[in-house]
This record gives sequence, C-alpha cells and structure tokens, in this order.
Amino acid sequence: MKNLIWTIKIAWKTQAVFLVLILIGYSLLYLLEPLSSLLIKQLVNGLEEQQMLSKTMIFGMILLYFLISLQNIQYSFSMVFIEKIENDLSCVIQNYFFKAIEKVNLIQFDRSEFLEKLYRSKNMSWYGMSNLLNEIFHMIAQIIGLIATAYLIGKESILFFLLFLGVSFIGHFMDKWYMEEAIENQKKLDKMDRKITYLFELLSEKKSVKELKVGKWFSWILKKWENENEQQFESKIGFTKKWNKKYFALGSAVSLFDKLVLVGLAYSVMESHTTLGAFFLIYNSKDSFINGINALFQSWASIKEQEVYIRELRELLKQEDSLWWKESQEELVSLENISFSYPNREEVIKNVSCTIQKGEVVAIVGENGSGKSTLAKIILGLLQPTKGEVKKRKERINSVYQDFVRFELSLKENIVFGDLEEKERRDLLEKAIIKGGSSHTYEQVKRDENTILGKLFDENGIELSGGEWQKIAVSRGFFGKNPFIIFDEPSASLDPIAEVKQFKSIKEDLREGGGIIITHRIGLAKNADRILFMQKGELVEQGTHKELIEKKGEYAKFFEMQAKWYQ
Repeated sequence: MKNLIWTIKIAWKTQAVFLVLILIGYSLLYLLEPLSSLLIKQLVNGLEEQQMLSKTMIFGMILLYFLISLQNIQYSFSMVFIEKIENDLSCVIQNYFFKAIEKVNLIQFDRSEFLEKLYRSKNMSWYGMSNLLNEIFHMIAQIIGLIATAYLIGKESILFFLLFLGVSFIGHFMDKWYMEEAIENQKKLDKMDRKITYLFELLSEKKSVKELKVGKWFSWILKKWENENEQQFESKIGFTKKWNKKYFALGSAVSLFDKLVLVGLAYSVMESHTTLGAFFLIYNSKDSFINGINALFQSWASIKEQEVYIRELRELLKQEDSLWWKESQEELVSLENISFSYPNREEVIKNVSCTIQKGEVVAIVGENGSGKSTLAKIILGLLQPTKGEVKKRKERINSVYQDFVRFELSLKENIVFGDLEEKERRDLLEKAIIKGGSSHTYEQVKRDENTILGKLFDENGIELSGGEWQKIAVSRGFFGKNPFIIFDEPSASLDPIAEVKQFKSIKEDLREGGGIIITHRIGLAKNADRILFMQKGELVEQGTHKELIEKKGEYAKFFEMQAKWYQ
C-alpha cells in the first residue's frame, strides 16, 4: 500500500487538477450504467401502467439517449487528461530514474538479478506509473458504480443480488489463480525478451553488423534470434492454451447460469412477485454487476502486480551517492591494502597499496587480465574495493576508455562533457581539441563546434573514422582546468612506433595536471615518471623504468619480451 500512496503523491505533485478531473470523469462514467438501468425500469413500469406515452416518458427516453451519448463524449475528454498526466509523470519518474542510475555502483551491472530489476524498472518509468495510476482511478470509480448497481439490485431482490455476488466471486478466484501464474510466466518472458532484444540489436546496429558480415556470423546469430523467439512464443502459446481451456469451462457454466436467471425472472414476473420494470433492471444490471466485481478484482490484482515493479523502482531510486572513499589532504590518490573481487569470482585486486601525486604521470603496466583496468575503476570511484581504504583529493579526474562512447551529438558537446562547469570556455575547448589531436576534425567542420557527429539523428552530421572518434574522446579527457586524466589502453590500435610518439605527446600535455596510462605495452611505460607493474592482481613492483630494469625483476622480464618490437 505504501508504494501506491507514493505513486499518488508523485502524481498529485505533478498534476493535481487533472487527477481530480479524471476521477470525477471516471466516476460519472461508471454511474451512467446504473442510472440508465433505473431510467429503463421507470419507463417500462410507466408504459405498463399507462399503456401510452406521456410527456414524462418522452423526457425519460431523451434523457436515456443523452446518458448513452455522454459515455462516448466523457471518454474522449478523459483521454486528453490521461495523456497529459502520462507525459508529465513519465518525465518526472524518468528524471528520478536516470539520477538513480548515476549513483549505482558499477559492480551491480555484473549481476543478472539487478539487470532484470533494472529492465522492469525502466519499463515502469516510461508509462508503467501512469498506467498504474489510471488503474487506481478506474478501480475507485468502479467501486462507486458497483455500490450504486448493488443498491438497485438488492432493493428489488436480495436473492438475485446474492446469486450474482456468488457467481462473481467464482470468477474472481479463477482470475486470481490465472494472475499468480501469469506473473511467474511474465518473469520468464522478461528474461527471454532481454536476450531477444540484445540479439536484435546485434543484427541491426551498424557497429555489430559490420563485424558479423566480415566474420560471416550473421546467419548464426540470426538462427539464435529465431530460436529464442520460437521459445518465447512456445512459452506464451502454451500458457494461453492452458488457460483458454479453463476459461471455456467457466464461460459455459456462466452461460447456463444466465439462462436460469432469465427463466427465474420471467417466472417472478408471471407470479407478480416482480414488476416488468424490475425484470429489465435486474437482468440489464446482471452482467454489469458480475463483470464489475470481476473487473474490480482484476484491477486490484493488476495494481498489486504493478506494485511489485513500483517497489523495485523505488528501491532503485533510493540509491545513495556512492562516495565511499575518504578525502585526502595530501596525495591526489592514496590506496591502502585494497582488494577487490567481482561477484562469485576470485579476487582480481590483491592487497594493493600506492600513492599518486598531482602532476605525476604514472603508467600501470601488466599483461591482459592482471587487474590494471579494475584498479583504474577503483581510483575513479566506479568500483568499491571489498577490502582496504581509498583516499582522494577533491579534484576532477577525467578518463579516456578503450571502449569510449561515441556521443552522436555536437562536436562541442562531445568534448565539454569533460567538465560541464567550464562548458562555455571556448579557449579550453580549442586547447582540448589541440591536445587531443582533433584539430583535423575541427578544421573539417570549418571550426563549427555545433556540427553534429554521426548520422543517427541528423542526415547532415559527419561520419568519423574510429581513430577520429578516439581523438575526440582524448580531447574530452583534456577539457577543463588541468584535469588529472586516466587513459585506458590509449594506443591499442596503434603500431609500436606510433604509440611512442603518442605517449610523448600525451606526457607533455599531462605535465600540468598529471595522469595515469594503463597499458600492457612497455613502449608507453618507459617514459612515465613512475611505473606500477601488476601481475595476477598484485602490485609486484613500482619505480621508474630505469630503476625497475636495474632491479632485474618481473618488469625487466616483461620488458625483454617486448623489447624487440621497439628495435
């Protein structure tokens, strides 16, 4: 119930007036049917008694026609209000959703349970909230309409009221049984749907299609997508067939009951226990009462189902800022005996201790899988160590990842993301463009920083090569007031000679702010102020290139293995 109250509170803050109008509109809509039944009863009894049309009856017929017409008009007006609330409420909830995602510890994205909750919460943040709100108001209006209908039937015949109530409860228990199984089935379908969506994106996005075509894997992935779709369809159709049989049996029983009610009412009229008007009122109200009770239970079941997703969404929205590190007054970064492991895996960082100063250029070196990138994510605050202590100064740390994001936005937006507080500083923008090596792209767009990169949203946008996108990412890292920058494998696509040139350029540009270079190539590392050499998650050696070579330890062996590349 707390989650429902929370939903209504959010909606009330967003559009209180429209909520009141919708509730009034729905209430009138559900009251029209009992009012129409009452009017029909009066008309029939009047005809039976007077055997002719009076002015009152003619007025009653006109009123009945008006009420029927009003249903369609009222529904159309309600839809306008509903769409307004849907739009406003979705915007508010999505804003909360994205701010919560920003606070989520990165390790959560390696947990399938979290990803499934995230998938459901994302759907709920779109139109799920407004659908739930709509369901709540429908249910309130249904209750008002049912009370009116129950009063009219009970006033004429308690027996028929109790019979209708009993039948409606049988339908409710059937629907409850169905809903419980439907929820479990939907959870399975959600898991399948995530995989189908992933495979669909592989088959339709430019980046993956290129690799699939070259590797001739397209048909293989397509077959997997077809198999997943087929399994999902079989799960859906199997569930539908199972319940169609049960509902067919229930429908047959309800049909027989309907005929018995008709016979019973006719007998009651013939025996003068019931008026002809009451006959029409009870029989006309039967379906609306039984269906209304069932619809009420269905609405409640649907609300309870959606409340589960609201609870998951609220749990996600309660994310606190993951500022788990302590503030440092001296070193830029200080790591003390930190260890880290991903869920259900061995430690990938083991008891690492080191300090990094502002203005220092440090290379973290090691083979693939040695823990370099994980250590960098801990320094950035993206991952929280399972053991140990991290201290950082309150200074901006930028990053350039090997798998950098290609923002299909303007050139300026792509770069100023490095420090949005300085986004209007054109001098810093041009400085970052030069340092990142994006001058050619800048000249290509005639120094118009508002040019859109990529053609996803703008046909006039310019396409960049992979190398040009990488330079834009490097420029983004350099944007700001002398930021400390972490480069993750910045030369992965370069040959050994080109990487040495790139590092010399990066080192010179980093001299003011400092930075970390993560690499498995010693061509970059040898020119750093200090080298941290990692092996199997441990920091086994640290020092300058010269010191580590003279030590003739693990780094020296690693250097000798690669030295021939740079001769």
